[in-house]
Amino acid sequence: MEHSEPDQREQVIYRALVRGIYLFFGLLLLLWFLKDIAFALMFLLTAIVAAMALNLPVTWLESRGVPRVMGTLIASTAIMLAFGAIFWAVLPPLLADVQALAEDLPVYLERAHTTLLRALSRFPALQERVQAEPGGLGEAVFSTLAPLLLRLGASTLTLFGLVVLALLMASTIIFIVARPRPILQTYLEVLPPHLRDAGEAAFIRAAEVSSRWVWSTMLLGMFKAVVSVLMLWYLQVPGATLWGVFTFFAELIPKFGKFLMPIPPAIVAATISPTKAFWVLVAYFVMNEFATLILKPLVRSSVMELHPASLIIAVVAGAAAFGPLGAFIATPVAGIIKAYYEEFFIRRRPPDESIPRRIDHILESGLGIAPKPENSSDPPRR
Repeated sequence: MEHSEPDQREQVIYRALVRGIYLFFGLLLLLWFLKDIAFALMFLLTAIVAAMALNLPVTWLESRGVPRVMGTLIASTAIMLAFGAIFWAVLPPLLADVQALAEDLPVYLERAHTTLLRALSRFPALQERVQAEPGGLGEAVFSTLAPLLLRLGASTLTLFGLVVLALLMASTIIFIVARPRPILQTYLEVLPPHLRDAGEAAFIRAAEVSSRWVWSTMLLGMFKAVVSVLMLWYLQVPGATLWGVFTFFAELIPKFGKFLMPIPPAIVAATISPTKAFWVLVAYFVMNEFATLILKPLVRSSVMELHPASLIIAVVAGAAAFGPLGAFIATPVAGIIKAYYEEFFIRRRPPDESIPRRIDHILESGLGIAPKPENSSDPPRR
């Protein structure tokens, strides 16, 4: 007995509702699971990005006849020795700068308070309110930063935990690079046979994106750190080494980093002299422009081709989900996602020559311009 058309329609709606409910609760369970394993997921992503970067010198050594395991040990040891030497050279002046800034902080706050009162001389009401603030500027700054510092301290790992985590990360990276064949074999076997070509091409592009980003960012960060230390030392801004280290880590954050770099040293310089703060901002601007126009084209390829808005969204999403480390690796992760999207979806579709015309139509319609007549060869608009 055949069902009537209304009954069939009700069954289709019922099945669609059931599938929607299953999908909704499935997504909830997935989000709950990802939230609980966020740290492990962040650990895995960081290890994969670092392993792709380490694979570059290891592959070069392997092409020169060095066994892969030996090349991994040589490359990882050389990198750890280089970072150890930098840490050993930077740590004493860094600690001295931190101690000096901590001792002189009341003086800087008092100078900033005086400078602020002088700047507000044309606004007597605001000047009186700032002057009547109990405890002055120092009390206001402390009351603002205290909750943030307490929260940071509560979420920071102990020194022992950091050492254990660093050892686990280094071991994971070394094992991935030293024996990549079982991992790659599993990766390719998981894919259906008709998707393995796309999976191979996507992985190669993702590895190229990650390795180039890591090495170019490290080189640019070190350059800017050294230059900023020299500039601040010449301008006699306290804490030059501390701000140089801050500049290095700020370089890891795309788009936002160059705006964050000059803020702390400029604030400290402003407590000494507004003119000195102005020259700090000018020095950082010149350094960043030189790096962008001269150095970046030399050390960083345009292989990513990511839109600035996409990078900003990736950084914000990474920071919101995983904290500072998520913001640091947001760029290579966005490049990896783009590589897989293009290989698995874009390149598998036939080219559509009408897309540029459609883009022009969208932009022109927003300006109130009448659309151009369609060509007879274009598909009809639905």
